[in-house]
Amino acid sequence: MKIPPRSAHQAEDLTEGTVADTVVDPTPTSGPDTGEQATVADTLATPPVSPGDDVVDPVPGDIISGRYRLEHLLGEGGMGRVFLAVDQLYEREFKDRQSKVAIKFLGSRFASHGVARMALQRETRKSQQLSHPNVVHVLHFDQHLGQPYMIMEHIRGEPLDELIAGRARDGLPWDEAWPIIEGMAAGLSYIHGTDLVHSDFKPNNVFLTTDGAAKILDLGIARANESAQQGGQQTEFDASALGALTPAYASCEMFEGLPPGPEDDVYALACVSYELLTGKHPFANIESIKARAQGLKPARVAGLSGGRWAALEKGLAFNRADRLASVDAFAEGLSGERARRKMVLGGLAGVALAATLAAAGLGLLAMKAPDSEQVFLDSLVTAGSEPLTPEQELRVQRWLSQGDAYLEIAQAEFAAGDFASAHHILRVGADNAYSAYAGVLGLVDSPQAREGILAIIDTYAGWADTLASQGDEGGAAFATCEGLKIYPGHDDLSSLAQEMSLDC
Repeated sequence: MKIPPRSAHQAEDLTEGTVADTVVDPTPTSGPDTGEQATVADTLATPPVSPGDDVVDPVPGDIISGRYRLEHLLGEGGMGRVFLAVDQLYEREFKDRQSKVAIKFLGSRFASHGVARMALQRETRKSQQLSHPNVVHVLHFDQHLGQPYMIMEHIRGEPLDELIAGRARDGLPWDEAWPIIEGMAAGLSYIHGTDLVHSDFKPNNVFLTTDGAAKILDLGIARANESAQQGGQQTEFDASALGALTPAYASCEMFEGLPPGPEDDVYALACVSYELLTGKHPFANIESIKARAQGLKPARVAGLSGGRWAALEKGLAFNRADRLASVDAFAEGLSGERARRKMVLGGLAGVALAATLAAAGLGLLAMKAPDSEQVFLDSLVTAGSEPLTPEQELRVQRWLSQGDAYLEIAQAEFAAGDFASAHHILRVGADNAYSAYAGVLGLVDSPQAREGILAIIDTYAGWADTLASQGDEGGAAFATCEGLKIYPGHDDLSSLAQEMSLDC
């Protein structure tokens, strides 16, 4: 048998009584467990079925479009059911080589809904163009006996919901959870970059491959990000009105019928991330809109640093205005590697380079702090507008170098278990990191000195969180108040002080 050649035809609107004339299929695997895939196209002649015709629910054993044999149900969600299927073309041609795909059928309730069908197909067309290692590839859209379906790549591994229900039922350690969270965020960020919003992100729409990669499923029901659209034809599709959303992971705005936005997926990603770290939903699977009305707050994740908890908590905010605006911001906050901390705690690659960047107006000045931090930092700058003398320039360079060195030494002392020595070097010694940076700001408005001050405050926040997790409440309280003495408005430290009922 000759394998049909690749075709470039695209599917037409189902409501116009036509169907796609091609299907994209994986090539045969070299064995039942290899998982290697490629694509070819096969021309099919499927009779058109109008949306008003009776819809027949598929069952295992059915032959779809004369080619795909349904094996068993893989999962069921708000808008449809997903089956594992075998491509009989390759089963016949290659005998012991079976090519498997995943086929998702639009549920009968949605299959008969014309607007849902059109919206689904149009967004599926767009998702077919997506290519990202953290997004499952949608290969084709068609219909069978009135049932719209899409063919997706079949991947081997474990659904995230099964992982959470199994070995992660009490939560995963941070080092295991973070790569999964990072992969999910990367996939959603890519999706958002194409002006799509997933709109049904949840644990059973994420698959972990055998090599540990997180892959996002169900792009076929993604909705257009209306705020990013610039004209063009759109089909309104209210997933909540049809019951397509998953209540436990849907934002309040989705229940309220507001236009979709990336913040909807941020809320869902934060819920899933919380589950990965604790084994529990942050609001006990209560719908966001009800949890908000009840004034519920998520319990803090044990062992999570102040900065990471702040990012997770902001991702879980009920109101869009209070929520982190992008998955990139969410991932950056969770990573614990904010740009300024990388720059200062990593050593800055030398004083000369920092001075060159500052003089050129590059990089350092581009990293704008939030408004409250900006006001705080501006208050530290007491330098006049007069140019520095050569002696003052040398003093600035010496103090910057001293501040960076003391900061690193203080961290090393704390890591070695000597908190008292670390605090002395950082803040109270005759020569300390804080006085070095503050001295610079008394002479010149230095971006490096500003970043150094912020890094000191972040360091106290990290110490406080570590000491609290070790059961040293006194040390945690001391570190919290010392940081707040420098910057009373620091979010992480303020949260810690509130949790410990401190009056700093």
